[in-house]
Amino acid sequence: MATKKSAPQQAVWRVIRKINAAWVGGQPEAIAAYFHENIIIVAPNGKDRVHGRQACVQTYIDFCAQAQILDFAESDESIDIIGSTAMVMYAFDIAYEMNGQRLHEKGQDLFILQHNGTNWQAIWRYLLPTKA
Repeated sequence: MATKKSAPQQAVWRVIRKINAAWVGGQPEAIAAYFHENIIIVAPNGKDRVHGRQACVQTYIDFCAQAQILDFAESDESIDIIGSTAMVMYAFDIAYEMNGQRLHEKGQDLFILQHNGTNWQAIWRYLLPTKA
């Protein structure tokens, strides 16, 4: 039985869905509105990091320029909010073509968002892929 989300949880989940809809839909530049200026994205290896809104948005732009998204789904989201900080974890399933190869990945995506008094913005992201 699915747990009903509170209004703040719904607002946070809408931001995540908008981020994903933008890059999956071929408009990765649009995610900048949802990223804090000092966002950090941690690479799947857990060590490398990309710092700052423009550099992080560029990672999405670069991926979208190289890959054709065939299918993308989010599921099993979990949203915890403490004060002005939200932690979101969800499962993802993506199929795409890159360099003439069809690829399929599953995993967990973890975002941390901060409420800036008006909106929720992503401040940290860590993608944990597993083989499909």
